[in-house]
Amino acid sequence: MRKVAICTLLSALLSTALVVACGRSDPPPSSAPSPEPASPAAPQAKAPPTPDPPPAQPTQPAQPTQPAQPAQAACGGEGQPSCPLQGWMEAHMLKATEDRNLPALAQALEQSAAMVPDPAWNQGENGWATIANDGATKARANDFAGARASCKRCHTAWQDRYRAEHRTRPVPTP
Repeated sequence: MRKVAICTLLSALLSTALVVACGRSDPPPSSAPSPEPASPAAPQAKAPPTPDPPPAQPTQPAQPTQPAQPAQAACGGEGQPSCPLQGWMEAHMLKATEDRNLPALAQALEQSAAMVPDPAWNQGENGWATIANDGATKARANDFAGARASCKRCHTAWQDRYRAEHRTRPVPTP
């Protein structure tokens, strides 16, 4: 805190000295003839005066920037309609899960693998399509817990980013 106060005080002093020094006007040009006569073949243009620099402002310590908050979406919240992917998941994944319908869950997981919003999200072992296809494989093998675990794995890996970047994106039709 003391360093900030000292820096602010020094900055203010330097700013004042700069304003005083720059505020002085040069003495008016004398009316004595110029020692060098101007050549009629090469007229000399007088350069425009340079503007005075603005007075220095005291610097403030850098404030950490906060990430921009996404605009409130018109879907997915309480009292709002479901967002596109949310509605699709409720109609297909949630219904199949609640009914413990493993063939329907496998089909929904396979379809969701094609719904990746950015192909870069398919890279690596936590890629969108990798997770969805792993879940579909488990559902086809009658591994309900394994299929459900893929849902959790995908939501952990991608849900926050999807909501931030693609919340209102229409669901691609298969």
